[in-house]
Amino acid sequence: MRASRPALSQFFVLSSVLSSLWQTMRRDAVRYLGAISLLSAALGIVSKPATAQSQSYSFAVPPVPVGTNQFVSGMNDKGEFVGGYVDAAGNQNGFLYSNGQFTTIDVPGAQYPGAGLGTIAVAVNDEEQVVGKYVTAAQGTTPQKIHGFLWQAGQVTLLPDYPLDSNSTSPYTQPYGINNAGEIVGSYVGGGNFDGGFLYFGGVYTQIQYPNIPQLPPSGTVPSSINDSGQIVGEWFYNPNYPFNGGVTHAFSLSGGQYSTVDASGCAGGNATSVNNAGTIVLNSCGSSFLLTGRVYKPLPFAYPNASSTFAAKINNLGWILGSATVSGQNIVFVAMPLALVDPVPDLLSQSAPATISGPSLAAKGLSGRVVQGIAADGVAEVLVRIPAINVGDQFTITLFNDQQTPTQSSSTAEDGALDNPGGTTFTQSQVTATAIAVTNASGQQVPMAFAVYRGPLDFARQNSDTSYKTGTCGAVSNTDDNLACRSVSLKIQNQTQGTTGTLPITILRPPLVMVHGLWDNAHAWDAFSPLVSGNTVDSRFSVGRPSYDFPVKVAASNPSYSSRQLKNVSANSLGFAYNASVVVGQVNGWIVDSFKTGKKNPLGIPVAAVQADIIAHSMGGDITRTIVLPSVTPTFLSNDTFAQGNIHKLITIDTPHLGSPLAAQLVTSQEHCLDYWILANLHKFVFSSVALPGGSLVSGAVGDLSPSSLAVSSISSQGPHPLPTALIAGVYTNFQSLQTSFVSNAIFLACGYSDPLAQAIISPAGWQAIFSNQPNDAIVAQASQLNGLDSTFVFQGFVHSPGTENLGFSKPSVLDPDSVNPIPIVVIHLLNTPVTDSSFKSVNP
Repeated sequence: MRASRPALSQFFVLSSVLSSLWQTMRRDAVRYLGAISLLSAALGIVSKPATAQSQSYSFAVPPVPVGTNQFVSGMNDKGEFVGGYVDAAGNQNGFLYSNGQFTTIDVPGAQYPGAGLGTIAVAVNDEEQVVGKYVTAAQGTTPQKIHGFLWQAGQVTLLPDYPLDSNSTSPYTQPYGINNAGEIVGSYVGGGNFDGGFLYFGGVYTQIQYPNIPQLPPSGTVPSSINDSGQIVGEWFYNPNYPFNGGVTHAFSLSGGQYSTVDASGCAGGNATSVNNAGTIVLNSCGSSFLLTGRVYKPLPFAYPNASSTFAAKINNLGWILGSATVSGQNIVFVAMPLALVDPVPDLLSQSAPATISGPSLAAKGLSGRVVQGIAADGVAEVLVRIPAINVGDQFTITLFNDQQTPTQSSSTAEDGALDNPGGTTFTQSQVTATAIAVTNASGQQVPMAFAVYRGPLDFARQNSDTSYKTGTCGAVSNTDDNLACRSVSLKIQNQTQGTTGTLPITILRPPLVMVHGLWDNAHAWDAFSPLVSGNTVDSRFSVGRPSYDFPVKVAASNPSYSSRQLKNVSANSLGFAYNASVVVGQVNGWIVDSFKTGKKNPLGIPVAAVQADIIAHSMGGDITRTIVLPSVTPTFLSNDTFAQGNIHKLITIDTPHLGSPLAAQLVTSQEHCLDYWILANLHKFVFSSVALPGGSLVSGAVGDLSPSSLAVSSISSQGPHPLPTALIAGVYTNFQSLQTSFVSNAIFLACGYSDPLAQAIISPAGWQAIFSNQPNDAIVAQASQLNGLDSTFVFQGFVHSPGTENLGFSKPSVLDPDSVNPIPIVVIHLLNTPVTDSSFKSVNP
């Protein structure tokens, strides 16, 4: 008779159970020994090297009372554990461990002859309802029996024995699992010596029987776990595949009334020992443990440190895994608790600036926030390091390691990032200590957690003193930083209370990249800027977003005046800095939050934390980007969500009129504006000093703002609240002789030259250069304005302002052409690989 056949979910308690039950179960000794042998084979308890895996778990040994044959058999989401132990008097007791305290659980009248009391706690839910089994001794002709019980707050409720028919009950009724609704699953031994499964709830038993199993000895279904949605998992088997005689068991799942076998592919058998509310199943098959979610089987994502074997038995809703490992020949029961990186924005930030990840909010919302796998190297983004603990007060040491060939404790905040404690703002440390506090989970329960905060490095690429780059690894590819899309650091987390260690890798990605077009243009302006962008294809190292502000705008009136027919064709790219800054900042933030952070549009496709973007801006796009910073334009720019640092990491401008352009001044003041009124307007490119919108508000025009004396230029030239590190690239046009022979420029002259001074100048090399006081220019903007009046090594001779400028009769190439004819795309990539602290980046106000 299969007196108390243990489920695999309790494989690590077998030795202690055997020692306490041996006196009354001699007749089953062979079966138990067979079970141990089978379990060892099924679970792979053999001497073999553990598979090297990236660890992201903290390990702890769950507490047990003082005694002998102690074991842990179940846990809940509050970090509470149940199991059994033998006390000094020889009594087999159950226990509940909660908040550092042990509570003994015994069923009155449970007794093993010659072995004292006999009670075992098997599982516990979040309501601290404990189920288990107890033994009653043989009385005369009545044999020893095993029964189930429910314990809560010191009160024991005996479960009725499973009814076999109207006249008899099972001699062995054994609960194995309980969910938060109080539904209990387990097994019973029935007539004909087969195992049956049951669900017990509200005083009613429901049989759980895998379909098409002949109910002939020995056959059966053994449920081991049930989650809150009612999904049940366990094992099934039938004659002649009797597991204790060399046969095979099979893992099953019962969900929505449908049974399915869930053995791992290619495995001749298995057992499902646990299922959590996410539907993740712990599966032991082919001599290994797996996690099964949906139809995806994954090996355990960890190996217990220095273990020759690692196996899993239980998983809770926090992802904690209760398991067993063999270290130096010794069996160790452990809890693997997933370490997590949590994006604190916006859930965990303080309400004061500069925002911090505040201590008080962690106690209330410590399990909130979006779990991520990495962070952008913007020097601002932070992640909360969430460390599960078994007890409030447990101590942890967190150490930051670099990614060099022999990883060592970090000594560079700029390259590796840094650590601090919650509420900290300095981030100069590579090691901190943390103490577990009680935090509230989604169910309102108090769970012990420790926390640290990691801030990402100042920039992605790390340069050596000779300007070469350090080497990192992205996935399986090792290369110098300038050629990589990612690199990594790691956190070594030592549980000082338990003496165990876990490692948490952090993937570092480049900040998202946003490319802002210029006057009268759209996102397609960048289509040929290869190798960074080629049409819809982008360099795989970067996450490239391209805002566009060329959407239609309704205009009631304008200065200079255009006809109502012409005004129907106005787009936002003809309006001023401030109008478009409010649009572009939203698109920049949208790219960071919705595309990059979520993993939809970053090179690795993983969720990450990020605050800032690198921006490449052409022409007026640079002015718009600088305008974003102004409090009068973007009052929330230095908000808590950016830790009061804004969402711009560094800015690279190409031919931007930082100081305006005299050409713009001439366009808006021309008395005879044939060029702009007829030719440019026909191309839907409007020269506005200002426009009136239908609601009556007055908005400046783009060309008006580009005038050197405009308020818009003055605003971005003045001392501002948040200087931007900016690399300034200038193109200088040198082929003005082409204007004399250009068909386009001569056509413009013939159409407008007799009444428009600009049309007259466009066929005269000297006349066009005179617009810029004979200073170097790109045909649209003077070099001095492109460089904001500063020095720069990034000045390129022979390049016109844009492809659109070529349409006025100026010759190729433009600063937006591909690298085959233009070095600027390669220079831009070089600047993206240059630390923001390099002298190439100037502090540009605002």
